[in-house]
Amino acid sequence: MKKKLMMLILPLMLLMGCDTTTPSTPQEKFEPKTNYGIAPMFDDTLGIYDKDPAIFKEDGKKYTFFTTNETKYVTGDVIGLRIGTENENGETVYDKTTQIVLRASENDWDSMRVSNPDVIKGEFAYQNVTYSYLMAFQGTSKVKDKLYQIGFAVSNDLLNWKKVGNEPIIKYSSYAYGSAYGVGAPSLVSYDQKGKFYCFYTYADALITTTRVSYFDCSSLDDIKTGEASAISSKGLEDKSGDVVFNNADFMIDKESNTIYCVRDRNPVMTMPATSDSIQVAKADLKILVNPNDYEWTLVTRSISDLDTALLDGEESQEFGWERIYSACLISDAYGHKLAGDKLPLAFSVSAVGVGSENNNYLYSGAIVYYEVNL
Repeated sequence: MKKKLMMLILPLMLLMGCDTTTPSTPQEKFEPKTNYGIAPMFDDTLGIYDKDPAIFKEDGKKYTFFTTNETKYVTGDVIGLRIGTENENGETVYDKTTQIVLRASENDWDSMRVSNPDVIKGEFAYQNVTYSYLMAFQGTSKVKDKLYQIGFAVSNDLLNWKKVGNEPIIKYSSYAYGSAYGVGAPSLVSYDQKGKFYCFYTYADALITTTRVSYFDCSSLDDIKTGEASAISSKGLEDKSGDVVFNNADFMIDKESNTIYCVRDRNPVMTMPATSDSIQVAKADLKILVNPNDYEWTLVTRSISDLDTALLDGEESQEFGWERIYSACLISDAYGHKLAGDKLPLAFSVSAVGVGSENNNYLYSGAIVYYEVNL
């Protein structure tokens, strides 16, 4: 399940998503976002961005967690949720409003922003209560978009979340490794459908950028057990040029075939903003996690780019698609395991890029798009 870094607690406070309305109130004029290609999964007004999706399917519903902002044209990352329900035609109809389920703390390590969530189902005991869902998220206390660390939160209803502790679970030290991105973009995959799971994440210090994995036993979040993180092999992956930079990836497994799937940003991007303009889907034997020298990734889709997201039918046909395609997730079941079928459903972030323009509409035009890949 999707995708960027983890952990935290808000003192004894449950974060209520159901009491929060959409960032744009009914009194505000709705400004449509520029549509460069296939339609987003749900609409928000221009000025509100939606990105970094993490989606799982349970009981006929698609639970979509993502990064968003609450005030139009003001950057301030929080974590939102929209629930999609399948109708009789097999179409997914999403809630009209975004429920904000996690915000930055007031004084702790994530006091500036929280973003890039991923959620799995299991059994997680914390402070004498057993919770059914665990979220990993990235947060920072810095004004600049860097020095991220990863925290955890727990919930029984997916709306009200309690942060775990008041320190990050996966830490990054700028004193030891330099001022850089840090750790983020967590992706969770359950190992036993209870308290044990893999946590994949991006690690970027002043010298290297890579994807790592840690094995966690969070059966008791009061006594978290974890091993030393290891780097994931990038053998078999391809970037547009140069050596592979393996970052911003989401993972899922198929236990029947012992296969692991990933979707990742392709690098580099030669124009500003430096946000990926394509993504890549790959698979490998699950043993690549423990024996990377003997296994490598096989590309399922080398690139999903602007032409793949073009809208080529209807009266307003387009010969182009979204200019930025990044931060994707594989749509799985609630444990981060593959859904049945010969297609691989996924979702990714998109935005229009006003290169050379004097406004930040590209920043506030972010949306989430659904896509399917044939296996």
